[in-house]
Amino acid sequence: MTHYQITKYYYHYYVLACLFFLSISTTIYIFKGNFSPTLTVKFVALVIASFFYVLLMLYFLNLKMNQEWVIPRQWRRVQMQPKLHVLVIFPLFIIPLLWLNLAGTFPMIWTYMVDNLKSWKYQPLP
Repeated sequence: MTHYQITKYYYHYYVLACLFFLSISTTIYIFKGNFSPTLTVKFVALVIASFFYVLLMLYFLNLKMNQEWVIPRQWRRVQMQPKLHVLVIFPLFIIPLLWLNLAGTFPMIWTYMVDNLKSWKYQPLP
């Protein structure tokens, strides 16, 4: 996609795509993961997830102040009650998804990669 095709009307598709991939990786972690992070990792992941949410809201606020982002026409309920959706409903989805990914999925993938690299390193040559 060229730069002139990316307009203010496509930002909601990027958010939906990110939520889709975050939810898929969270679902994989919940159903297939056998990894339990420490309490410190869980707390740090919660702080980082909340910080990312605040940054995302500041970004959208900046876009709105510069009149570069509008609520899509097909999101009629969001247009009627934007503060409810932005301050209550959206954080109920995005913060747990980010938290589960930061606390579980990414450390689990890292541990899996490191363990497999160690086992491959010490394999005797045939």
